[in-house]
Amino acid sequence: MVSSYLTIDPELEEEFLIHLLFELTIAYRSVSSDEKEDCNHIQDGLKQINEINHRVLNRIRDIRQNGDWFTKESTWEMIEHHINLSPLISGWVKRAIKNAFNKINA
Repeated sequence: MVSSYLTIDPELEEEFLIHLLFELTIAYRSVSSDEKEDCNHIQDGLKQINEINHRVLNRIRDIRQNGDWFTKESTWEMIEHHINLSPLISGWVKRAIKNAFNKINA
């Protein structure tokens, strides 16, 4: 998935990120309603999804304003970092990324 994001057409990157934000809301809802998981793990997972949202929004801002604070590479590194901090969200976030790619490639 990382190579797909890093090589995404610049014209499609913002659209992909907006789809990703939507898909992350689904991941957030799924994690928050997991009745089998420990409440502390759920809370930590939700915090990490929230942090990913911030990184994605920062990247969108940079795209729109021609900024260079968050690059594709640093954005992806931060997404991976937050996934690693909460393994509970790994599958949900990866699904969100896959679904966002599917939407721009449809």
